[in-house]
Amino acid sequence: MNNLKLSIIVPVYNMEKYIRQCVESIMRQKTKDMEVILINDGSTDFSGELCDKYADNCADKYADQHGQIRVIHQENKGLLESRKRGVEAAEAEYVTFVDSDDWIEEGLFKKFIQAAETMEDIDLVVSGLTCDKGRFSFRKCGSLLPGTYHVTEDHIPERMLYDWTAGEMGIAGNACGKLFRRDLLAAVIRGVGQGIVHGEDYAWFFSYVPLVRKMVVTDCFLYHYRIHEKSMSTSFDMESFTQLLALKNYLDKQVKERRIGDKNQAGVNQLVWGGLMHALREVYGLSVGYIFPYELVKAGSRVVIYGAGVVGRCYYNCLKSGSYAEVAALADKSWSCMTDTAYEVCPPEHILEIPYDAVIIAVEPEELYRNIKDELRELGVEEGKIIWEKPRIIRT
Repeated sequence: MNNLKLSIIVPVYNMEKYIRQCVESIMRQKTKDMEVILINDGSTDFSGELCDKYADNCADKYADQHGQIRVIHQENKGLLESRKRGVEAAEAEYVTFVDSDDWIEEGLFKKFIQAAETMEDIDLVVSGLTCDKGRFSFRKCGSLLPGTYHVTEDHIPERMLYDWTAGEMGIAGNACGKLFRRDLLAAVIRGVGQGIVHGEDYAWFFSYVPLVRKMVVTDCFLYHYRIHEKSMSTSFDMESFTQLLALKNYLDKQVKERRIGDKNQAGVNQLVWGGLMHALREVYGLSVGYIFPYELVKAGSRVVIYGAGVVGRCYYNCLKSGSYAEVAALADKSWSCMTDTAYEVCPPEHILEIPYDAVIIAVEPEELYRNIKDELRELGVEEGKIIWEKPRIIRT
C-alpha cells in the first residue's frame, strides 16, 4: 500500500549552478513519507547527471528521512509540460513544486502537512515567498491574511487574480510555495494547452482554485525564490504577444464557464496588461508607466506617496527625476514585505511623524482609493490633504 504523503516536483533545465542547494534543502526537511521527482527537461549542461547522482546516493545519505528521489529525463518541452509530467508521476496524496534554482528553509513541508490536516476538505495551502536578489531579500505575498478560508463562501476566486479592495492579487499565481491535493491538481493541469507559455502557472492555478473546498493561508516565508538572469521562465520576444493572447483567451474562457464575475474579467485584463508592459519594454524598448498628477499639487510641496506598487513607484520616479516637488515619504501598509533596496517604504503611521503638504494615493481602482482614504482619515491624516485621480499612462 502506498503511504506517501508528499510528492515534491522539481522541474530542471540547465541549472547545474543551483541544483545542489535546491535538492539538499529539500532533503534536509526531515519530512517522512515523501518523494522527490526531478524532471530533467532536456538540459544541455550537467544538470541531468547531477539529478541521477542525487537519486543514486539518496538511499545512503538520506535514509533517516524515508524519502526517495526519482529522475525523469525528457526532451525539452518547457516548464508547463515538466509540471504536468511530474504531477502525472506523483504518487503521494499531496503535491508541491520547488523550482530548481530556488531553495527552502527547514520546516516548510511540515507546516504544509500540518495545515492540510487541521480539518477536512482542505485542498490548498499557501505560503509567502522570500525573494532573493543578489545580497538582498524581500517578501512577497497576496492580500489574503493568514487563516482558513471556505473558498466559495469567502469569494476567493473573485479575489485571486486581482483583489480590487487591496490593489494586488489575493493569492500570488505562482506554483511554488503552495501545497495541492494531487488528484484535484492532476484533473486541472492536464487541460492547459501547450500554447500557453507566459503565465502558464496562472492558467492552471486559476482553474484549480474554484474547485477547492477550503484553503489555508500560512504566515511563513520559508520558500526562497531566486531572482537572476537565467531561469526556466521565458524572456519576452516577438512571439510573446501571441502567447499573452493565448493566456487571455484561456482565462476569459475560464471566467465565462465558471461564471465568476466581471471583477475577475477585469483581473484577467490587469494580469495581461502587466505582461504587455514588460513585453513592450523588452521587445521595443518602450517604457510604459504612470505620470505623476502635477496639476493637483503645488510646486515645491512636500508629498507623501501612499502605495508602493507600480503606480506609486512611477510617481516616485517622476518626482525624483525633477525638482517640482519633494518626496517626503513612500508609504504602504504592506511596507514590511517591501524591502527592495531601490525604494525605502515606510508604514502609514510614519506619515503623522513628518511634515507634509499632500498625500497622493497611488492606486488605480477607485474602490481601493476610497478604502485607503477612510483608513488614512482614521489614522489622523488630514482629509483635505488626501489626493487621488485615476492614474494616467505615459509612454516614452
